[in-house]
Amino acid sequence: MSTNNLRSSRANRSTWLFALLIASGSVPAGEILAPTRALIKLDRPQGFQAGVQGNLDRRSLQIAGEPVDLDIERVAARLGVNVLPFLNVNGSLGWMRAEQPGYRGNGGLTWSAEAEGRLLELPLYESVASPRKQSMLLSVGGGYRHSESNFSDALFNWQEWRVQPTLTYLHDRVGEPPIPSWRATGLAARVGLVFSQLRGTYEPQADADGADSAEPPAADDRPTAATPGAQRVVGNRDFGLMIGVDVRRTSSWVMRFEGIFFGDGDRELGLAALYNF
Repeated sequence: MSTNNLRSSRANRSTWLFALLIASGSVPAGEILAPTRALIKLDRPQGFQAGVQGNLDRRSLQIAGEPVDLDIERVAARLGVNVLPFLNVNGSLGWMRAEQPGYRGNGGLTWSAEAEGRLLELPLYESVASPRKQSMLLSVGGGYRHSESNFSDALFNWQEWRVQPTLTYLHDRVGEPPIPSWRATGLAARVGLVFSQLRGTYEPQADADGADSAEPPAADDRPTAATPGAQRVVGNRDFGLMIGVDVRRTSSWVMRFEGIFFGDGDRELGLAALYNF
């Protein structure tokens, strides 16, 4: 074998060996990074969430064909669980009260059952310490809520079905250089569309003599009905825009600020404190 052929053979063997080393070294890195590039995330740990939420809402309704604007106060405890890495279900139980100027309803029960599924996740920036340092999430949620707030002369309750697709920008600051305790360790900005179908009943009550017990209202536009019997309640506006911000103070505590705007003064304003186990 000539000297040139021997050198060529050695060079080829060195080239193949070098390529093999690069390939073998890159496989583990590829396996680590691949899940973060997947659209549906399956590597989120399962866990529970618990917290409390308060709302100040205003909804425009039709009661027995008459327009009524109600101010609603609502406080509820929440409990949720990630039944799948990309699917969260949660429920709430609490107290609420409906009110009109000059006419306040009694406090009543409110409860809800909801679910949210993460459909897509697109990483925008990754690091070794935080694979999801910045990402965009697309999710769809839906649920059912029952509420009641009886007035002194009427039984009043309503039910709401809701569907809400949401786009979220997530900035995870885990793994960054040490930061002051007062700064957030994670931020999420959310925007979405809301479809809310509200239906219910308003039923004036009769007194012991069988007459309608409704008394003259302090405000002329309080809910009334000409005759006793259940009156249909329908929401005036079904579509809204949701804007929200989540601030993670530690690895477990999250503060959530959310507003849903249905137009013409109709809105839901909420504040929640959530703890992730």
